[in-house]
Amino acid sequence: MKNMMMAAALAASLAAGGCAANHEMIETSGISTRSDVFREGAAQAPLAPGYADLTVTSSLKTHKTGVHHLESDTHGTNDYSLQLNVDGQATTLRPRAFEERSESRGLSDTEAGDGVRYLFSTQIRLAAGRHRVVVASPVDGVAAVREVVLSEGVNTLVLEPVYRAAPDKQRPGAAGQESFGAGLRAFRMIVNGNEL
Repeated sequence: MKNMMMAAALAASLAAGGCAANHEMIETSGISTRSDVFREGAAQAPLAPGYADLTVTSSLKTHKTGVHHLESDTHGTNDYSLQLNVDGQATTLRPRAFEERSESRGLSDTEAGDGVRYLFSTQIRLAAGRHRVVVASPVDGVAAVREVVLSEGVNTLVLEPVYRAAPDKQRPGAAGQESFGAGLRAFRMIVNGNEL
């Protein structure tokens, strides 16, 4: 009941507050109010009835360090991270990072060019059922929240990046082509192959 009330309050604040609610979600995504929701790296132990393993992955690209000349910009560095919060328990996702240059594969290629590729992956064990999941990139000012239903056994959550439109990549009649160089705009959250 408490989780349902929190979800309703969050939905109302998102509708009323817009950016303010997003900022608050980013601020609280890295704060644990509970420590009993999940265990990280528990896949080696047998899975008990009523429990689920959730593998969370993301592959995204950012500009290299120093492009925007901001002192606090962690894009392109090993300090870039994501926050994952499930029902009030938080963890920081640290990536494997490497420089990447990729040629364009057409007009809709949002990741063409020089940048830094980040690969995030973690596995958590938690009770099967409904959970409130928040994913945030604090440095990009982006957060996504979804209600996720996990079945007993193995589950996957893929976080696909949605990039901002780059003003220098205008197409006729359009606002601009999305590009990793313009920054992260949102996440698509895909659970067991289904976008939420």
